[in-house]
Amino acid sequence: MESITAGIDLGTTSVKISIVKCDLTVIQELSSPHNATLTNPNPKQHEQNPMKICNTVMELLEKCNLSQIDQIVVTGQMHGVVLWEHKSVMDFVYGVSQGVNCSNLITWMDQSTLPKWLKKTGEEESKISTGYGLATLAWLQAHNQLNESWDRAGTIMDFFISLISKNKDSFISDQNAYSWGYVENGQWTIADKHETWPVKLLPKIVTPFQNTFHASIELFGVSKETKIFVGLGDLQASILPFIQPGEAVINFGTSAQMVFPLSKDVLHGDLAKEFPHLLRVPFFDEKLLVVAASLNGGNALECFLKQIQLWAVQISNQQLNKVFNFWRSSRIVNR
Repeated sequence: MESITAGIDLGTTSVKISIVKCDLTVIQELSSPHNATLTNPNPKQHEQNPMKICNTVMELLEKCNLSQIDQIVVTGQMHGVVLWEHKSVMDFVYGVSQGVNCSNLITWMDQSTLPKWLKKTGEEESKISTGYGLATLAWLQAHNQLNESWDRAGTIMDFFISLISKNKDSFISDQNAYSWGYVENGQWTIADKHETWPVKLLPKIVTPFQNTFHASIELFGVSKETKIFVGLGDLQASILPFIQPGEAVINFGTSAQMVFPLSKDVLHGDLAKEFPHLLRVPFFDEKLLVVAASLNGGNALECFLKQIQLWAVQISNQQLNKVFNFWRSSRIVNR
C-alpha cells in the first residue's frame, strides 16, 4: 500500500496541512490563520494561546480525509516554548475538554527575556538570544513565573504531538533543541545548571524519525496505528524536498536564510573559525545545515507594507481594511 503522510505546519500566524503521497503528489491542502497572538501591555512581549493554535489544526483536520494516512509529521515555530501539566494533556478530549493546564506559548519573537543574568553564570551569552526557549525558561525561573503543576516543556509542535499521542515522555528533535540554545552533540550542555534553568523540565533530545508515537484515539478517522514523528525544525523541513548536493537554497519566510548542507567533519577546524557568524544547525542524515540568516524576510516586508498603509491613509483620508491589501494601497498612493 502506498504511504500517505499528513504534514502539519504550526506557523507564527497560520497553520497548514498537506496530505501527500510518498512521491510528493499533493492530495489535499488546507490552511487557516489561527489568530492566537495575545495582546500584551508590554510591547516587547510576544505570546500566543497554544490551545487556539491546536484547535485550529483540529478544525482543519476535520475537513481532511485521513482514513488512508499512515504517518503524521509536524513542523512549525522552533525557538518558542510552552509548558504544560502532563495529566491535563492525558485527560484532554477534543470537542469536550475546555483546554489543558498550560502556559502561553512564548514565541521566538518575544523580546522581554533578554538574558542579562546569564553573564553571572559563566555561560557563553553568544549561544543564546532573547526568544530562545532556554532564555525564556531561565527568565521564568529567575522571576518565579513557573507554575509548580507544569511538568513538561517543549515547542508548540511537541505540545501538539503530546495532545494527539498522549505520550507519557517528553521529546524534542535535535533540530528544535538547537534552536533553544546550549546543545552540543545532541545533549543539553546546561543539564547541571539547576540554579539557572528548570532542568527537570527539559525534554529528551532525539534525532528526527528516531522515535515514533501513535495516535491515541481514532481522531477524525486516523487509525491508532498511524505513526507520529517528533517535531521537525521549520527551516529544515521546508528545504528538504528541494535541496540537492552541491546546491544552496534561499528560504524566504517570516525571515530569510541562505542555506546549504555539509557533512559534520567538513565544519571542524579552520572553516568554522573563518566563518564564525554562519549558523550550523542539525539537518538530516548526520548532516549539518550551514545558514546565513537575514533580517529582511517577511517580517521586515510586513513592517514596510504597514508603513505604506499608514502613509496611504494619511494622504487619501480613506480607511483601509485591517487586512492590508497592497495593490489597493498602491492605487491610492498613485492618486
